[in-house]
Order: sequence, then C-alpha cells, then structure tokens
Amino acid sequence: MIDVLAEHNRTAGAHVFGFKLRSGGVIASAFPSSIQVARALVAAVKAEVPIKFTAGLHHPVRCFHRSVQTKMHGFLNVFGAGALAAEHGWNTQQVAAMLEDEDASAFRFDDPGFAWREWTVSTDRIARQRELVTSLGSCSFDEPREDLAQLDLF
Repeated sequence: MIDVLAEHNRTAGAHVFGFKLRSGGVIASAFPSSIQVARALVAAVKAEVPIKFTAGLHHPVRCFHRSVQTKMHGFLNVFGAGALAAEHGWNTQQVAAMLEDEDASAFRFDDPGFAWREWTVSTDRIARQRELVTSLGSCSFDEPREDLAQLDLF
C-alpha cells in the first residue's frame, strides 16, 4: 500500500496521500507488534510517504499497561524511531529495537536535538522529518503530560 501511495504522490499536481497506522486500542490484539510498526515506518520513510499513528500512544516510552494486558508503544519511541530512521537510513531491525526500548534514560532532548542511545538527530532535521512522521494519536490528554513531567521532559 505504501508503494501505491508513493507512486500516486510522484504524479505531478497530485494531492499527497499518507499512510495511517492504528497503534493501539482497548484490547491487546489492537496493538501491532514492534516489527509490524517498524516495517510500516521504514517503508514509509524510504518511499517518502507521510505516516501518522493513531490511538494507543498514551505514554512517552514503551510500557506494560494492565488495562489492556499488553505493552503499549511509546510516542517517543515511535516518533524518535521515525526521525532517526529517516536521518540514518535505519533498517527494520534497528527501528524495532528502538520501539521496544523501555528505558526512559535512553532518550535525551537538548537544544541541539534528540538522541536515543548513541544515535542523534538535530532539531532542524527533526523539523524536516515531521513531513514524514506527521502525527501521533492518543485518546488521553493527561497521561502523556503526567508521564513527561515524571521524566522531567515537560
């Protein structure tokens, strides 16, 4: 599907279409695996097709949540993996590794940009990557803010 969208987007004068991936829900089976998310993210980045993620991204970093009895993807994991994949040409396995990281201390923000472990992307490059990873969805307003505050990121 991403290849079809990419072909359409290359048509002169065409409206740019993007890909939407539902990243969660109210039951465990609604959450795609890290490898499924990674495959979609890498394909979208390589084809330069905008991708947005909806639902389930309530927490900054991947974590187990009792309410759905599964691990929920973290929005820092997802957005960061998109930005770093675009910046460094990551493959599916590299993206999946970042998506599965549950160590909040592995993620860093400062004036120059964003980092995960030894990988970095500058703030100006992140702005460009936002054309590819366009948005992240959460059904919650408070949980993301509270978690970011606990991590001293808000």
